[in-house]
Amino acid sequence: MQLALDNATTDLYLDATGNIATIGDGSPDLVVQRVATRLRTFQGECYLDRSVGVPYFQEVLKRRPDLSRIRALFVERIRSVPGVASVTSADVSFDPASRQFSLTFSAVTTSGATISGSL
Repeated sequence: MQLALDNATTDLYLDATGNIATIGDGSPDLVVQRVATRLRTFQGECYLDRSVGVPYFQEVLKRRPDLSRIRALFVERIRSVPGVASVTSADVSFDPASRQFSLTFSAVTTSGATISGSL
């Protein structure tokens, strides 16, 4: 069992009985939560292993980002999450005027469930 996080706020939340919500180990929701956590972690942020995370400062948050490289980087990070069998789609977009970056993905878990998410 893992603690469940609210997707919008990444905070713990309570279930219907008032207890802290949990997610079962084989649940697709757990895989989605792990992917979201992995994609929200900046490389170097984790002091125990500086290689963990996405190299946002090095690759993503650049003046002229290479979207094909960034897409490949995110697909690699999603695929490395335990429980993900394959990434079926990953769409990245960047609006230079507003400097807004977005990622939308879908993947298949090792149990065969299809998951999706956005960043």
